[in-house]
Amino acid sequence: MIRRLLLALSALFLAPLPTPSQCPSGPENIHADTICGLSIGMKPDQVLDLMKRPPDEGQEVQGDIVSLWKLPKGNILVVRFRRKQFVGALSLDFHPELMARDLELPSDYEERALSSSPVHTYDPKRKFEYQRNETQNAETLVWYREEKDPRGYTYEVGFQSASRLKVGERFYKNVVASKFITVRKAYLEKLDQAMSPPRPNSPDATRAPPADPGGNHF
Repeated sequence: MIRRLLLALSALFLAPLPTPSQCPSGPENIHADTICGLSIGMKPDQVLDLMKRPPDEGQEVQGDIVSLWKLPKGNILVVRFRRKQFVGALSLDFHPELMARDLELPSDYEERALSSSPVHTYDPKRKFEYQRNETQNAETLVWYREEKDPRGYTYEVGFQSASRLKVGERFYKNVVASKFITVRKAYLEKLDQAMSPPRPNSPDATRAPPADPGGNHF
């Protein structure tokens, strides 16, 4: 039993990085603030254009639509359309799961070696600043950074570890199960405002659309 577990963990530790070919949009930096070219605020038709096909699964959850795409080499993309109108959250489940060190995220061993705060780390090679915290139920860890959108809301780009119940106390802090992009509840109102159409009497609503060189309007 122990030998079988060690073999499974060895295979997990040697799992390759996700290949760009999994996403229809092509190559993408794993630390980008997009997933498969998708970002917060996109409309459903924009998502379908990039994914090039309807989702494999979909359901309504608390007034939102949650759609799922199974990607060619095992990863699973989940898109949550807030109020069925625009992307409010994205996640990419890694199959097989990946190692924190391969994603240039601080692993548990590296975290213990740091002389600074064990929660807040910075890697000059990666040029991104991440915070690392346990989830509310303490079953997984998340590495995340905050990004501010010019339209007024803040969103998070991050990664979530494997479950400590699945891979064990010793390994879960070093195994990455998914990437996510989401807007916290405190900023949802600002996100909704940013995505709302301009009011009839607002300057944006009365402004003439730009013309192309041929004289046609978009």
